[in-house]
Amino acid sequence: MYIKYNNELFYLVDKKDYYKIVTRKESKSDKTFYSRLNVFIKEIAIDDPDIRDIYDVDFFVIYFDESETIKKAAKYVYEGTGMLQPSQRAIKEGIWCVNEGRPLYRTPKIEDGEVGLWLHQQSCSDDWVMDDRCSCSKIVDLYDCSGYIVKYTYTVKNGVQLPKEKIVEVKMSAEDFRNEMLKYRIGNI
Repeated sequence: MYIKYNNELFYLVDKKDYYKIVTRKESKSDKTFYSRLNVFIKEIAIDDPDIRDIYDVDFFVIYFDESETIKKAAKYVYEGTGMLQPSQRAIKEGIWCVNEGRPLYRTPKIEDGEVGLWLHQQSCSDDWVMDDRCSCSKIVDLYDCSGYIVKYTYTVKNGVQLPKEKIVEVKMSAEDFRNEMLKYRIGNI
């Protein structure tokens, strides 16, 4: 999760009775932070008045793939004979989650315009790489995608604890999407 605190973006660790805000940038810290292994941490109260937003971020691209791997997966989704997987939406609607840190055969470089697709299925196409017995992945060019969506799931918005999560989906250009992914990269927080 992420937190906007004192107009700065941090990672959030929810400890139930208090929060820990975390950054790798010393410039975001002050004497109230402590350091551990080049990470700067501060404990704050759950009701701290400097909390602006608490939320998660997910990145999606619209990409239609015509490979045999997708055709085989679609057969199971449409016939209802396979297990429903998180990638069902990708198969049916071409909407793929491309968050960093997923189990891909190699790490895509968003700074070079690459995103990674992951499917809980064996590969039967040359353009998909088997990651293990039950999954495969593919690196695609960001600019080969036809749409870019960032989903923000808020629990606190503008300093107010929300009674239920508020989801905001924002459609972006390829360049804005790339910049937003870079903004949330672990080394940039």
